[in-house]
Amino acid sequence: MGARKTRIVFLEDGQDRREAENLRTGVVVSDREGRMPFRELFTAAWPEMRRVIVGFDQPGVAVVAVDSVKRRVAGTLCLAAKDDRANAATVGRHGQCDLYLHSDPALSLRHLAIVVHPIHAAVKGGDAPAGRMSGEIAFRVLDLRTRTAFKDEQGRRLEAVTAEGPVFLQVGGYALFFLVTGDEGLWPEDADQAWQCIPERVYLDEAPAEPDRWRRRRGIPIPVTPDAANPFAAGTGVHDTPPPPREAITLVRTQPGPARAQVELRLDDGELPLGTLRLTSGGMTQAMLLGAHAAQTGVLLGRYERCDTHGATVFAHHGISRVHLLIVEIEGRLYAMDTGSTNGTFETGGAAGPLRIVPLGNGSQLIFGDNLARMEWLPP
Repeated sequence: MGARKTRIVFLEDGQDRREAENLRTGVVVSDREGRMPFRELFTAAWPEMRRVIVGFDQPGVAVVAVDSVKRRVAGTLCLAAKDDRANAATVGRHGQCDLYLHSDPALSLRHLAIVVHPIHAAVKGGDAPAGRMSGEIAFRVLDLRTRTAFKDEQGRRLEAVTAEGPVFLQVGGYALFFLVTGDEGLWPEDADQAWQCIPERVYLDEAPAEPDRWRRRRGIPIPVTPDAANPFAAGTGVHDTPPPPREAITLVRTQPGPARAQVELRLDDGELPLGTLRLTSGGMTQAMLLGAHAAQTGVLLGRYERCDTHGATVFAHHGISRVHLLIVEIEGRLYAMDTGSTNGTFETGGAAGPLRIVPLGNGSQLIFGDNLARMEWLPP
């Protein structure tokens, strides 16, 4: 091709297309391969990372995103663990996300959901909930049914993990450091000493991302590589059963995420419904049965084809975001989480402002945007 027809665009900080002569220039994004140099990035970003952790004196989780190219902090987020209810945040390229990461076009507008589990009695000196180590802050990271999901430290692509302690994940060109907050004395100023304070991450179970992700329902054939059938081969450090107790350890449980969009029903074979999501807009009503497995992995509501309500007439209004709401079960309780929608989600009879996450009870009603649609949760 001639020189005038070839153009190289560097996307480290994004480009303002309003200043371009050719507004139809296309961009092809390739997925970065190889393992993320987490320790190098941790060392480079530790001074600012430590300021964030120490400055947030509540028990919870600090999330620090480090740009792997520039080797500096690109954004931070702190989530407090609340008494007897979950707390949540969204990560992505949309301006309504709590952790806004704009530089990498490989990220979806709404890419990840982070849910900090309720404190309960675990960090108050009482008995921990089932499956939770006493005294630990637990949190879950869920991919919002994107094309690329996220990776762990070994480069394994995952859809959802639940961790009890520090853990490192890769999303696009960013390293995400999840560090538990609330104890300044745990984190020395020296980066090498701080790295030594981080416990070993031990991965439990085997739940990698499906090789074809949510695109299965669109009929797009995706080649399956030999490793895709079992990316957790021997020698990867993943255990089927919990290892012997250690003084300092982070247990990371890999789980399936909301990986298959399904409009009609969310029930596995022979499964009884937990209840019904009744969706109403413009005088029309549609219902979706919700099963236990779907509640555990998560159900997405919105206009986009990766959502379970894609094609639903009641969600056709453009004011409803393409990925608007996540329904997910946390420790036996069902929650609705706004995923950084443009026009917000509101609780009828609740707080006046938009919500981020709210537990669902019998008859709970949520409003999408300026009364564009409503959702009601109806247990059996």
